[in-house]
Amino acid sequence: MASMGTPRRRAWHQHLAVRFGLALGLLLITMFVLLGWWNLATQRDHMVRLTGQAADQCSNLVRGATREAMLRVEMDRVDRILGTLGDSPGISRIRLLDRAGHVKSSTVDGEVGQQVDSSEFVCQVCHAQEPPKFDPPRAERFRIHENAAGERFLDVIAPIYNEPSCTTADCHEHPAKQRVLGVIDVEMPLAATDALIRDSEHQLGVGLLAGLTAFLALTYFLTWRMVLRPVQSLAVATEQVGRGDLSARAVVHSEDELGAMTETWNATVEELQTARGQLEGWSRKLEQRVRDKTDELESAHGRMLVVEKMAALGKLAAVVAHEVNNPLAGVATYARLLRRQHEKDDEGCSFSEEHMRALKLMESETQRCGTIVRNLLAFSRTPGVRLAETDLAEIVERCLLLVKHKADLQRISLEHEIVPGTPKIQCDPNQIQQLILALVMNGMESMARDGTLRVRVAPDTTIGGAVLRIEDDGCGIPPDALPHIYEPFFTTKEEGEGVGLGLSVVYGIVERHHGFIDVVSEPGLGTTFHVRLPLTQPDGVGEDGNGQEDEAS
Repeated sequence: MASMGTPRRRAWHQHLAVRFGLALGLLLITMFVLLGWWNLATQRDHMVRLTGQAADQCSNLVRGATREAMLRVEMDRVDRILGTLGDSPGISRIRLLDRAGHVKSSTVDGEVGQQVDSSEFVCQVCHAQEPPKFDPPRAERFRIHENAAGERFLDVIAPIYNEPSCTTADCHEHPAKQRVLGVIDVEMPLAATDALIRDSEHQLGVGLLAGLTAFLALTYFLTWRMVLRPVQSLAVATEQVGRGDLSARAVVHSEDELGAMTETWNATVEELQTARGQLEGWSRKLEQRVRDKTDELESAHGRMLVVEKMAALGKLAAVVAHEVNNPLAGVATYARLLRRQHEKDDEGCSFSEEHMRALKLMESETQRCGTIVRNLLAFSRTPGVRLAETDLAEIVERCLLLVKHKADLQRISLEHEIVPGTPKIQCDPNQIQQLILALVMNGMESMARDGTLRVRVAPDTTIGGAVLRIEDDGCGIPPDALPHIYEPFFTTKEEGEGVGLGLSVVYGIVERHHGFIDVVSEPGLGTTFHVRLPLTQPDGVGEDGNGQEDEAS
């Protein structure tokens, strides 16, 4: 079976035009041949009848011409008359036979006095049955036969009746009861008639062939215009549609049933084309939605993994912080006491300068460890959210005021933009301030000197709240590090410049406020953080038992 995409190749005899033309031609040829055969047979029979009538008239003419001579029994005169008539064109032989079948006179030499065989046509016309026919019908008086050379001849007989004038004549020897005295046999060649028949057959054949050709041509022309051309146009368009080209249309050639069918087919294909376009559009929309939902699921899964990792690390950090905090506090206290005692009583102290430097180093390192422990405790806690309707513009201005001195030292330009129409949002102002400070400080630390840090607050059409954008001109984040920037203790800073908890805390604040955070960064060009915060928080956030601040230290 041919596929929909491949047009079917038909053999020449499978085309509708060829098959219809052959069927129509065969039908017309059969009809014209039968009609010609009947016409020829009719003409041939008509010519034979005309020839028979002429022969019958000729026999009557012979009988009339010889009547007076036979009444007087003047056979010489009869012979002369028969000879004269026999020399006429169209007559090959004339014989005069008596009742017994003897040839009394003939235009053929040597036949006079011969006995005619009773089986010959001239005898069988009347004596083929008993009693004999004395007045056979005209149709039975004719016979066509051929000689040894294949020439055709027409025989016609005319009975010679015993008239009253014959029976009353003194010279007549036949009794009155004898009805038939003899027979006149006239033989006429049919060569001229056959030639006329052949000419007639030839003319009729030529006429039939010309008429058949003209009729076939006219019929095929009309059929092509009214049937085959519309069907072929529809077939071509159907093949194009079968190959998937729904823009194909069949040409409407008429206003009849085929034209109406073609218009209906075109309308159906147009509806199919529209339906396929809609299906393709829906398919593209569905694919896009599937991709969007897949991205959302992957993003949610990534956030879930980060949250789970942060929760596990938060529990571990809380345990480690509580276990390490007290020994670190003791070490720092005793180091500070020893150093102060040496400073008060420098003469009685046995510590050398090297020991004093070691005490100062112990004190500073234990203080740094204490700071790390406090950060771990802050990270491990899930502080409550104290909700209030807050204007982000005020928090941004306050945060930039706090870091302005550090920015001036680094010669960093601070720019901020508050887009008109930015709504107030429901949030914890302290935690949002902590978030902004952490991102601003992170951006400033990524820039050496002479950079620009931009903070922009605008309405968010995605979740219906506000979006905070913090953009810097720093060194950027490597692509392989982007998936890990919110993980605790992960940092791209040099050793000793950070512990990798800032962005983890930021991520926790965003999650507690049911917002979203994403980052775009290119190494050497800078980093941009987008924080989207909703207009309101879900029910239960900020109430007792759901995010209440943990007072335990």
